[in-house]
Amino acid sequence: MARSGRHKGAQAQAKKGGADHPLLQGLAEVQGAERLRLAGKLKQARAACAAVLEKDPDYVAALFTMGLILADQAQYDEALRHMHRAMMFNPLDPQILTGLSGVYLKLGSNLMAARTLEQARQRSPEDANILVTLGEIYREEKEYELSKEAFEAAFKIDPSLKIAEKGIALNMLHIGELAEACEILERQVREGGQTLDLFYHLSQLPVSMVGFDLVSMLERVKPAGQGVANEEFRSQLAFTKAAALDKAGKHEKAWTQVCEARRHNADKNRKAYQRHRPRLDPLLKLARTAPVSIYGDGETASEDPVSLFIAGPSRSGKTSLERLVGSLEGVKKGYENPIVENAVARAFQTAGLATRSSLVQLPPGLGDQFREFYREELEKRAQSARVLTNTLPARIEDA
Repeated sequence: MARSGRHKGAQAQAKKGGADHPLLQGLAEVQGAERLRLAGKLKQARAACAAVLEKDPDYVAALFTMGLILADQAQYDEALRHMHRAMMFNPLDPQILTGLSGVYLKLGSNLMAARTLEQARQRSPEDANILVTLGEIYREEKEYELSKEAFEAAFKIDPSLKIAEKGIALNMLHIGELAEACEILERQVREGGQTLDLFYHLSQLPVSMVGFDLVSMLERVKPAGQGVANEEFRSQLAFTKAAALDKAGKHEKAWTQVCEARRHNADKNRKAYQRHRPRLDPLLKLARTAPVSIYGDGETASEDPVSLFIAGPSRSGKTSLERLVGSLEGVKKGYENPIVENAVARAFQTAGLATRSSLVQLPPGLGDQFREFYREELEKRAQSARVLTNTLPARIEDA
């Protein structure tokens, strides 16, 4: 989550008044909790903020700070509850709106995130934190050019925002500006940001670009914040080591790390597969029995943009082909955009059914609604382009 700057005005007032005043004591406690949060000491920050809220449950600054702490701990439902309560008492505060939109984004509600953030922008158009959250929303929606522009605007306003600089680099990775992305990521590592996340992104680049010995540096990586590394961290660390070792030509050691990564979270992954497997049965039946049909005679021109799906498994060259096709006039690169899933989910929700996002699960009676929603999603994303590409591997299933 973006950092909070909401206490600056109150700090000036605190210097003028008596330090023993109960209101100023409360402010100092909230500020202390925020400092602990920014230092990564989330357990202590949460305890400090909880003590304030126990005395004053409607303290907006404490509710907001607690929301940020919970979001940093990935407890997004609880973070949402605190953010909502803070907004209930102060619905026009741009920082609360920005924090709330960030939680919406983490919970997968991109539309609500965008709507809430738009309210924040109207109140504070030059706020770098708002632009950072906007960049995150665009990146989640695979609108990498727009995301890059938002992060660049935020970084121009506040060059100390490492999250904005990193956002620029991550978008460059998707757009294909690899050398520029590598330069930013390496600079952040040199400046002390030796996190697993940064090393993972560097491990995905060609080995000739990276000026670090990633294999050695990964041996010293520790989990952020406090506490023992969890299974997810160990799995990600092993996968990152595998990528670095593979690039270094140490393939046997890389395979050992792949096996190690798969060992962590094994029960969780097995349960996820068991939930996913029954959905594949009707898909396999369709693939074996359904005739191939091509709709339309090709003579009737349509005003709708064309969806061009480039299907294939990961690392099969889809992105390279998309870059080639995207150089043609009237073609917009859509990357791995989620408009099929969005349209399917809207069709289920509008019909009052439990939400699903896979096209193979769509009941035949919802076909017209799906097509209407898909057309809306397509036109919104394609804008003036005549062709929009999509390289999401799940499109193999749809085909």
